[in-house]
Amino acid sequence: MKKLFLFTFCSLFLYQTVFTQTVWPGDVNNNGIVNEVDLLYLGLAFGETGTPRTEIDTNWTAQTIIENWEGEFPNGVNFAYADCNGDGIVDVLDADVVEQNYLETHGTLIPDAIVEGVLGEDPIIVFPPQNLTIPEGVRSIDVDIGLGTAEIPVDSILGLAFTIRVNPELFVGNQTQFNLDKDSWLNPDDDFSISRNLKKNPRENGLFTFVYTRTDKMPVANFGSIGTVSFVVESNVVDLLVNNNDSLEVAIDSVIITDDNLEPLPVLGNSINLQVEELIDSTTTSTYHPILDNIKVYPNPTSGWLLVKTGNIQLEYFELFNMLGQAVLSQKGQPENFQSLDLGSLPTGTYLLRMVTEHGIKLEHILKF
Repeated sequence: MKKLFLFTFCSLFLYQTVFTQTVWPGDVNNNGIVNEVDLLYLGLAFGETGTPRTEIDTNWTAQTIIENWEGEFPNGVNFAYADCNGDGIVDVLDADVVEQNYLETHGTLIPDAIVEGVLGEDPIIVFPPQNLTIPEGVRSIDVDIGLGTAEIPVDSILGLAFTIRVNPELFVGNQTQFNLDKDSWLNPDDDFSISRNLKKNPRENGLFTFVYTRTDKMPVANFGSIGTVSFVVESNVVDLLVNNNDSLEVAIDSVIITDDNLEPLPVLGNSINLQVEELIDSTTTSTYHPILDNIKVYPNPTSGWLLVKTGNIQLEYFELFNMLGQAVLSQKGQPENFQSLDLGSLPTGTYLLRMVTEHGIKLEHILKF
């Protein structure tokens, strides 16, 4: 009887030793690091339930999984790893844990797959051309960002992540923020998505990562504007940039888009130089005059013709740029108070209209449908 008890005890001990699994809160795909990819995984398991852990704990320590849940990710990792706070359900609270433990590591790191796209063949992160005027005392810059073009749209996307890199000596790193358009094609229903701006020591490295994932497991497809990234320029560098005719470089890389099977799809990053045209103060001449606010452009959105009401302002010429920064239309200004542009032959998408006048330059974003 004693031998049988000893054998049973040893068998149970060996079973627990061999089969016990541990989760590090936030490392959803169990690859040794908490990063944006874990939120992409979390979206696929959103709403799943299972046995909670003994303690609901988000500290960065190895924690025991009581038993496996029913489902698993395509890489074979059980859905229990998505329960970052251990309460038995995958929800937005688990996304908070990913943000809390961002870039923490354990064990052996398994790198995430990133598929670099081919220019002209795969979707690309796109910027409209930017010619900036920063008024005195204003240090914020907003830059529109799009994904895909009419020629090369995104065929299927469940999640998106990208890293924005700026010079930490020029930007206030911890105030960099990407704001997703709530009514964009990427986010048609804000109730079924999670998005986060992930940062760690942005003042030192100038990096921040944005990640978005749908939680309804329903991929979307399209192209065009998805949101705006906001920067704050360090106050002591704006004058220097203007005096030296320098620009602010912003790069987007490490772009990941995934389908509903978490397969990374080929996609291209991009970069842009933000040219600071002139600083408005008592010693410089403004490139923007308040009178330019009287210029009205309509209808916007438009399916074809675009009308520009100029009033008494003389327009020297128009330029229309696509999201790749390519000039697609150029036209001299006319003396009439109303002027028109024919956009009927252009693909649907977002454009930037640049209007040059004797008082300065007015920019207007145009949506063609």
